[in-house]
Amino acid sequence: DLYTPEPEPATGHSVAIVGGGPAGLSAAYYLALEGHEVTIFEANPQLGGMLRYGIPEYRLPKAILDKEISGITRFCRQIRCNVSLGRDFTIESLKGKGYEAIFLGIGAWVNQKMRIAGEDLPGVLSGIGFLQDAAAHKEVNLGQKIAVIGGGNTAVDAARTALRLGAAEVTIVYRRSRKEMPANEEEVEQAEQEGVKIHFLAAPLKLTAQNGTVAFMECIKMALGEPDSSGRRKPKPIENSEFTMHVDTVIAAIGQTIDTSGFLKDGGLELNHKGICDNR
Repeated sequence: DLYTPEPEPATGHSVAIVGGGPAGLSAAYYLALEGHEVTIFEANPQLGGMLRYGIPEYRLPKAILDKEISGITRFCRQIRCNVSLGRDFTIESLKGKGYEAIFLGIGAWVNQKMRIAGEDLPGVLSGIGFLQDAAAHKEVNLGQKIAVIGGGNTAVDAARTALRLGAAEVTIVYRRSRKEMPANEEEVEQAEQEGVKIHFLAAPLKLTAQNGTVAFMECIKMALGEPDSSGRRKPKPIENSEFTMHVDTVIAAIGQTIDTSGFLKDGGLELNHKGICDNR
């Protein structure tokens, strides 16, 4: 059984938590334990955020997740799912309803673009979008040869999930070396044991179609130069090293960012150059 602490006496203060992922759930839990009245607003049908819709079942069983979440929501006043900031409510409307504090934990759900020709072709998927569809048990027609672009945990999760959905050949294409790969080493090793191939020091240049869907990915080999702002050595293209891969599906998993459309200019919020809310 879950440990159930005793909340502090009610303070009479109310807090709105926008986003029911790990950050929002954690904030809701500790604020509720302090005696505040907490309501969670979540855009998806269920709470959990990336824990539910981004991490595959084989890594985090949903039964365990549901049990943990129930230990948090028991302290909340209300849970409202399928409601989005900017569509169903605004920061100002929450203030108008008497919420004295608002916690924004909306997550990074927008896939970053590869900025190459052909990335909008049919058969080109986003890493997070693909994992969401897989988590929802939606039918995803991948074909046999899958290329996953990126070297983080999302890329590795997408590659392993593609295998589980019946793909015959899954290759991760990563522009740096194994040493610079940000994914957990244990996850990378498990992916390789399952049959995922990893093509290091390569980056896509363009995608082309055949019969209306992506069919070929032109890549170029890379060499590592001096470290960049991330501390990792910066990859540089090797002249005349282009090569082409036949693909049925390309999954782009090179990073995510936040969707700011729902709250910029709402409530006076501003973002700095790093995309961080920087109001004082």
